[in-house]
Amino acid sequence: MNVATASKLKKLVTVGGLLLVLNEIRGIVMAAPVFWTLFQTGNSEVDAVAAIAMLMGILLSVIVPIVLAKRARAHFESALN
Repeated sequence: MNVATASKLKKLVTVGGLLLVLNEIRGIVMAAPVFWTLFQTGNSEVDAVAAIAMLMGILLSVIVPIVLAKRARAHFESALN
């Protein structure tokens, strides 16, 4: 892999990671009314489990790509050196 390709891929991974995190923040903001409604209606155990599962899904969809982006960045930096 030449330096120009590795540099472009590194920038692409960085921008993609940033866009992914911004999208997940948007998802959390959009989920806030759902949680507020659950709180107002006196949620049941099933509702609480569903809410926790939704938050874990959001958390995983942010953490996994960040870890993969860091690994890709390390690979691209090693290719540059």
